[in-house]
Amino acid sequence: MKLTTASCFPNPDQPRKRFDPEALAELAASIKQNGLIQPITVRAVAPYPRHALVGEDRNPMPQYQIVAGERRWRAHVLGGIKTIDANLIDTTDAERDILAIVENLQRADITPLEEGRAFQRVLDTGVTAEELAQRLGLKQAWRITERTALLRLNPPYLDLLEKGHLSPSQGTELARLDPHDQDTLFGLIDSGRCDTYAKLRAAADALLAAANQGGFFEEKKVSATEAKALSAFESKIEQIVKLVSSGFKDGEVVVLQKINPHRAGIVATQIGLIGKHLKLIEREIQKVVAQGEIA
Repeated sequence: MKLTTASCFPNPDQPRKRFDPEALAELAASIKQNGLIQPITVRAVAPYPRHALVGEDRNPMPQYQIVAGERRWRAHVLGGIKTIDANLIDTTDAERDILAIVENLQRADITPLEEGRAFQRVLDTGVTAEELAQRLGLKQAWRITERTALLRLNPPYLDLLEKGHLSPSQGTELARLDPHDQDTLFGLIDSGRCDTYAKLRAAADALLAAANQGGFFEEKKVSATEAKALSAFESKIEQIVKLVSSGFKDGEVVVLQKINPHRAGIVATQIGLIGKHLKLIEREIQKVVAQGEIA
C-alpha cells in the first residue's frame, strides 16, 4: 500500500536514536533516482492528532506508527517525497519492539547501549532473557544480559559511552562493578594503565575479587612454609621456560626430529594440557598484577 509520509510517525521506543545526516542524504538521493526497494512496515494506531480531513466525508486521517524502516521514512521526508510504500501489520507493543530489535540487529551501526535499552524494554514486559534470545535467533542469552548491564553504569560513564568516549569493552567491564569500583576502574582507564583488554579485564576481575573477599589492601602475611612453596613454584616456572626454549633452534622445533611417531599424539595432548593450566595460572597472576596497579 502507499501512504503519505505525513501520515506516518516514528516509534518513540525505536532502539536506534542516531541517524547520520550524510548517509540519510545519500539514501534520499538514491530513492529519488531508483525508488524504494523495500517498503517500510507500519501499524495503524490512534486517529491523526491534528484531525486532518480527507475528502468530503470529513473522516480523520488514520495514523501509522513505523515498526521497521524509520531511516527510509526519514530519507523520504528529507528528499521531499510525499508518498511511501508500506506494509501494514497488526501487532502489539511488545511484538513491535521485538521486530524493531530484529531489524536493527542486522545493521552494523546500532550501538551496544541502544541494544541494551531495547532489550531492557522487552524484558520489562516479563519476557526472560532466554526467551528473548530465542525470539531474536541468538544462540546465547549472554549478549542480552551483557548489553542490559550497561544501563547500570554510573551516569557520567553512561554519557561517555553514549558519546563514544568509552569503548564498548571499557563500558562492559565497568558495568560489572558496583558504583564505587566503577570510579576506581575508570581512574585506571583514564590514566592509561588499562591500555590493553587483558589489563582491563584483569583489573575488573581484581576489583570483583576484592569486593567478594572483603578487600585485598590489607598486608598479606606469608608463613615460612608458604614462602618456601612460592620459591619452589617460581623455580619450576623458570625450569619450564628453559625447557621450552631448548626445544627451538633457528626457529624450528628440534624435538620433532627425534620424537617417536607412536607417542606424538600422547605428547601433543600433554602439551595442550600444560598450556591450558599455564593459561589459568597466567590469568590469576595477572589479577595480582592488577591488584598492585589499583593499590
